[in-house]
Amino acid sequence: MSGSHSPVAAAGPEWHAHLLMTLAMVFLAISVIFGRVYHAEIPPAGMAFWRAVAAFVLLLPFVYRDFIACLPLTFRHWKLMLLIGISQSVLGQIPFFLGLHTTTAINGGVITATQPALIFLLAWIILRDPLRITQIAGLAVALVGALIVIVRNDPSALLQMDFVAGDLLVQLGVLSWAGFFILIKRAPNALRPMVLFEMTTLAAILVLAPCYAAEVLFWKSHTAFNVPTVFTVLYLAIFGSILALIFFNIGIRRLGPGRSGAYNYLIPIFTALLAVVVLGETLESYHLIGLVLVCAGVFLTNRPHGVASRGRM
Repeated sequence: MSGSHSPVAAAGPEWHAHLLMTLAMVFLAISVIFGRVYHAEIPPAGMAFWRAVAAFVLLLPFVYRDFIACLPLTFRHWKLMLLIGISQSVLGQIPFFLGLHTTTAINGGVITATQPALIFLLAWIILRDPLRITQIAGLAVALVGALIVIVRNDPSALLQMDFVAGDLLVQLGVLSWAGFFILIKRAPNALRPMVLFEMTTLAAILVLAPCYAAEVLFWKSHTAFNVPTVFTVLYLAIFGSILALIFFNIGIRRLGPGRSGAYNYLIPIFTALLAVVVLGETLESYHLIGLVLVCAGVFLTNRPHGVASRGRM
């Protein structure tokens, strides 16, 4: 499905992609903080729908010429665009947030921690991306670091996990997001990152609209439009959607799904650190231990091919 490689997708040193992926994780971690504070006022489908609408409208004035020019190319790949929209929004966000209503924070965190491994597995199966020993080791080290933070350095918490239906919903969302990483890699390189974002966001709006309507009409869950919720939606649109997903697009194209997916382990770390600053939670030693292990794991996963070529599987 990919078109010819464009200079936009391939230009620039690799460290730019690593920096953008790190910033994307910071933006998403802040989004989690907003979600914790205002989840009662913005139901899942409403949050996903309005953040997509706001993001599309806010970015359109800057890319409308390229957006219109790329419509013929997009129409030729309309199935892929819809699949990306569904994986990123309907199956990626709604089940995840619904599942968090009934499962525990520990269960949700542990399930989310499976995402980088799923991305590597799907990239290996579908895109034939090679797996190297250092990448597997890096994933394992980062997973340990993330779990230390999630269970708050209490391994017995894993033994107390009681899986419920909400866990299956969270896992569906995580699996769908892993699929998003693979699908973005297959998007035509002729679509610049911002134009690709607009196209996939428009697709997300189309598939989210009936979900939002059903949430309002059948489940009577209404989004409360007030200053905090509007501010939350704007943040999610600008930072949690536009910038984060554009940075995702660049990082995935530059590093590949597996290597960029390892950065997802930073989300629980950044979320915990932000909770200390924003929510007044206490900074514990396990936060620092987890941060060191996750950073070491991401480094191992993203070592240059030449350095780790002996470990190729």
